[in-house]
Amino acid sequence: MYNVKELKVKKIINASGQKMELELEDGSLAIAYTQFTPEIKEEDTVVVNTTAVDLELGSGGYHFVLYNLDAENKKGSPDGHIMKLRYTPLQFSTLAVESQESEYHKVLSDKLSIEGMPIIIGSLHSQLAASVANAKHLNPHINIAYIMTDGASLSIWLSDTVKELKEKKL
Repeated sequence: MYNVKELKVKKIINASGQKMELELEDGSLAIAYTQFTPEIKEEDTVVVNTTAVDLELGSGGYHFVLYNLDAENKKGSPDGHIMKLRYTPLQFSTLAVESQESEYHKVLSDKLSIEGMPIIIGSLHSQLAASVANAKHLNPHINIAYIMTDGASLSIWLSDTVKELKEKKL
């Protein structure tokens, strides 16, 4: 079960890439992913999932916007047939990078093997930074490739960890 609230957007704190950081009328903070929600403006009423904050989990103190009640209905992208959050009321389709329609298809089709590469397998995305730090400590010149499977609901473009590691050229 999840907890939801309807709240007005008091202020758009930051809007960059595909993520918006919002201050809500009750002083709480929320993140909206523009791939999932129609355009959000100040004073719009949004429905937010408050479960992680209510349970005091590690979401950084953010609610997550489920929908903008003041926006027109938004139809999803016709691209892609991979379902995220499958078999839930919040399921959505996404374009897999290996699909022929993807801009990354050619890049991946040229890569035939990872033979001879050292491999670290982690069950959680949060293990990535520690794994990279350890590998770089052991060999500062090592090149690292990260393969993220479809099993989790986190889309790669949502990962602040991957963004930070790339910015630091790790």
